[in-house]
Amino acid sequence: MDDHVDKIMEKIGTQTTGTKIVGIHGTGEHWYGRGSKVIITTRNEEVLKDVDFKYKLTEMDFNHSLLLFSKHVFRRDHPPAEYVSLSKKVIEICGHLPLALAIIGSSLVGEDPNFWVAKLEKLKTIPEPKVKSKLSISLEALEPPKMEIFLDVCCFFVGFDMRTVTYMWANRKLFPEYSLEVLKRKSLMKIVEGNRLWMHDQLRDLGRDIVHERAHFKLEKQSRVWDHEESIDVLEIKEGRENVEAICLRFDSQFEDFIEKEEFISLSKLRFLQVDCVDLDENNGQHFPSTNWAQRNPIMLPSLRWLSWHNFPVCFKFTARSLKKLVILDLSRSEITNEWEGWKQLKMAKSLKVLNLTRCKNLHRTPDFSAHKNLEQLILQGCTEMVEVP
Repeated sequence: MDDHVDKIMEKIGTQTTGTKIVGIHGTGEHWYGRGSKVIITTRNEEVLKDVDFKYKLTEMDFNHSLLLFSKHVFRRDHPPAEYVSLSKKVIEICGHLPLALAIIGSSLVGEDPNFWVAKLEKLKTIPEPKVKSKLSISLEALEPPKMEIFLDVCCFFVGFDMRTVTYMWANRKLFPEYSLEVLKRKSLMKIVEGNRLWMHDQLRDLGRDIVHERAHFKLEKQSRVWDHEESIDVLEIKEGRENVEAICLRFDSQFEDFIEKEEFISLSKLRFLQVDCVDLDENNGQHFPSTNWAQRNPIMLPSLRWLSWHNFPVCFKFTARSLKKLVILDLSRSEITNEWEGWKQLKMAKSLKVLNLTRCKNLHRTPDFSAHKNLEQLILQGCTEMVEVP
């Protein structure tokens, strides 16, 4: 199913910013045949030049805007009499935009009229088109733990299973259960089917803008780098990148040319590393990086909490410092075997909570986990040769 959706997305050019497939009807064996319907949302009309039917959403009318706003603020269809006039002013300032009404409305829950007046004065200072600036007002009161979680989701974790991500946040004392509940109440994110984290595109972009602004728009100063090209640029910068905490890379020829530089292993604050090897063919996976390089340069990331590296090079070595704080390890689709030397090193990962070995097809039995007293999740989906699970 996912492969079919990817093909559709390629056909309609969903790499265009703001373009998404939100629903497909009639998928399955005849996923693109008679009776199939593809629903596309986009902010770029060029994407829709060959579609059969277009529908342009109009501005929400006042009555529906008031209803939506009241639901978020008062948990009822209409505001109390003393808040009617103030509610109308908020709706006018928000330009009837549903997301702005939901976010700003949630920030006014339980507040007295004087607080509303002050909030309105602040909203009035922001020009009408700047929705992100208006939404950012609702973030100003977020305490650091909640802001950290919000930014993490914006940059990396939309669509991730909340139950997995919370292990990392809990390890960092960010109180994820409480923080996520507050963020949900403020309409800054949702937990959708399958316990997946979800947020509106505009909120995601707002969070990423905050990361840029905090770094004064200097790439090497960013705490989070989610774009592969920018990640490579950061790793090539030799100084000033000590703030990098989370980074996402794609295993391609550009990464191959770079990885043998020792700068890759010198990010002292890095807590999340994701290396995406989706497009890596088996031959490249077997021959790169070189065994000699891996033996000379073990992974030394002392703050690492989460390593997600599919098709992990079996010759890589960990150091005790890199494993001390490791909570989540995802080695899906790797060629590791039961004789892999890394199992001995992983015994030093005393804080490990989640181990994902999905589609590690060379494993015949689970390794010895006696040293992992804190392990809570072991994922063996697709380990087709597994015959023994002690």
